[in-house]
Amino acid sequence: MRYIHKSIASIFYRIRTRLLLYITLTLLCLLLPGVFSQVLANEIQAAVASNFYNPFRAISQQFEKETGHKVQIISGSTGKLYAQIINGAPFELFLSADSRRTKLLEKENYAVSKSRFTYALGKITLWSLKKDLIANDGKSTLKKRNYPYCKIARNTS
Repeated sequence: MRYIHKSIASIFYRIRTRLLLYITLTLLCLLLPGVFSQVLANEIQAAVASNFYNPFRAISQQFEKETGHKVQIISGSTGKLYAQIINGAPFELFLSADSRRTKLLEKENYAVSKSRFTYALGKITLWSLKKDLIANDGKSTLKKRNYPYCKIARNTS
C-alpha cells in the first residue's frame, strides 16, 4: 500500500466495469422494450449515484453513439434517488452506491425481480508524497493519526 498511482489491475477493472455496463444497457434496450416504455421513445432515464457519474457518462456516450438511444442521466446521492423512485420518478436504470436501497426497491416491488447485480466494488488506497508516512498495514497508519489531512479523491476518469 505504499506510494501507488495506478496499477494494471485498476485499469483492467475499469475496462471490465465499463464493458459490463455497456452490455447491460444494450440488453435493456434490445430484450425488454415492453418493460421500458422510454426506450421506445429512444431515451433511457438513468438514476446514477454521484460517485459513479463520470464513468457512467463516458459509458452512456459510447452507448448513444452505437445504438442511437439517448441516456438521460440524473445524478445524486443514493438515498435521494431511492426517494425519487418510490415517489414515482420514471427511471429505467438505477446505479446505486450501496446494495441496501436496491434490495429495498426489489422487496417493495419498485424494481424488476432478480434484476439486481453488483456493477463495481470499491477499494481504499492510502497515498502520500512522504514515502515513509504509510506503513505496510494501512490500518495501523490510520490508527496513528500522524497526518494533518485525510481526503477522499474524486474519480475524474
